[in-house]
Amino acid sequence: MRRLGSELSAVTGALSSTDQAARIARRAAQVQAMFKEAIEHIYKENARYVLEHVNAVYIKKEPVGVPEAGKTVRALLIYMDDGSFRSDVHSRQHLIMLLLKERYGEEIEVFKTFPSRFNMRNRHPYVPREQDASATAPAPAAHPLPLTEHERARVSRAAASIEDPRLRERFECAMEASLCQEKGEKAAKARGV
Repeated sequence: MRRLGSELSAVTGALSSTDQAARIARRAAQVQAMFKEAIEHIYKENARYVLEHVNAVYIKKEPVGVPEAGKTVRALLIYMDDGSFRSDVHSRQHLIMLLLKERYGEEIEVFKTFPSRFNMRNRHPYVPREQDASATAPAPAAHPLPLTEHERARVSRAAASIEDPRLRERFECAMEASLCQEKGEKAAKARGV
């Protein structure tokens, strides 16, 4: 019997922890949806530009005053990766809080925007997954193509006015590398790659 009891408590503990995780995930999705609708209502057709820069949205209780007092307020915390969009959202904080209260009954007392840092900048909950993946994937590099003698002569003529030989040589190398890369990109574009 003792063994059965310990197994049952382990199973019920596991169920309650998955139930807790599901509840948290549900609430996070609900907060994201509410915030998205508020932004769409305020920014109208420009909402997608704002939402592209949102990395995370939370509604949580934050302590106020002395921690021992136990007083908390509900805070809306928004992490964004672009300062200009962040300041614009922050300037419309009262509209956002009013919409959340009127439409969803969410009483927000504190509104905070933060710059996203490190890996948080890679999160984009409001960008479709395929668009998000393509934005972070590096563009395929075009292979540089060698220059013709005529193009090399043009580079040498452009660098001839530089008096310092070391600087002239470096300038020529940089110009040649740039032209080779540009030539490769043009050829790749012509092939439709």
